[in-house]
Amino acid sequence: MTVELLRAATRAAVPWKNGGGVTREVAVHPAGSGFDTLDWRVSIAEIRTAGPFPSLPGLDRRLAVLEGTLSILIDQAPEVQLSPGAPPLHFAGEAPIQARLVGGAVTDLNVMTRRGKFTADLRLQRAEHVTRLASVPASVLLVALTDLMLKTPSAEWPLSRLDAARIEGEPGCEIHPRGGPIRFYVIQLQPLST
Repeated sequence: MTVELLRAATRAAVPWKNGGGVTREVAVHPAGSGFDTLDWRVSIAEIRTAGPFPSLPGLDRRLAVLEGTLSILIDQAPEVQLSPGAPPLHFAGEAPIQARLVGGAVTDLNVMTRRGKFTADLRLQRAEHVTRLASVPASVLLVALTDLMLKTPSAEWPLSRLDAARIEGEPGCEIHPRGGPIRFYVIQLQPLST
């Protein structure tokens, strides 16, 4: 098992072409790949103005709101309103998406996977006591929403808000509180057999 820390303070802010926000990449596989070549990508975005999402053919997307409230219209489906704690929204990257801010800027967590190659599971976890990560044969990313401690049998790492850890191999990890209840997202990135 390997653990790679992905500190929030080291992420570069990349402005959107339309000026409506910025994105900070948490992790991408393979390393250095772009939207046309990635197998999966996890990022955190700040949305500052309403508008359309870019079309990303061949990618499946999952989106969870971390701060603020976001209304999303996918094609002709009813509008969906997302706020912190709401279930993540799953949609095709090529679907026409319109986003509207409700009361101010929004911060969201984005997971993209290459359709037919990878699938993702994005879950919010809440706990007041020690929590053990389930053992799964997948890449696992943990994104902290509160201060917490990630522990393995041989090491431990403090994580602050929006810090992340990439865990490869069968995880034997525990999440410990650091002064109060903990909240974090667990993202499992599973390759599909071809």
